Amino acid sequence: MTGITVSRFILQCDGCDLQLGAEGTPFINAVEGRAIGYNAGWRMPCRIGVTGSPVRGSYDDVCPACLPAWTPGLTEQAKRKAARDAP
Repeated sequence: MTGITVSRFILQCDGCDLQLGAEGTPFINAVEGRAIGYNAGWRMPCRIGVTGSPVRGSYDDVCPACLPAWTPGLTEQAKRKAARDAP
């Protein structure tokens, strides 16, 4: 018996859920998807960590329509800390 895994890479805007690569030919991998997205005007700003500074390796995917009003998201660890510190 043989198992086959099929993966499909798409970009989904963290602001409006617009998808890039969902129709037509999907991207070969995440690097290709982000490169094509960048050329199409998408940006991948860093998320904000626990210390309040940008964290490399944790990114938001933002389409050109959402980019002008975009505020950086928090990493999961920063979200948990903010929830603990809230009154």
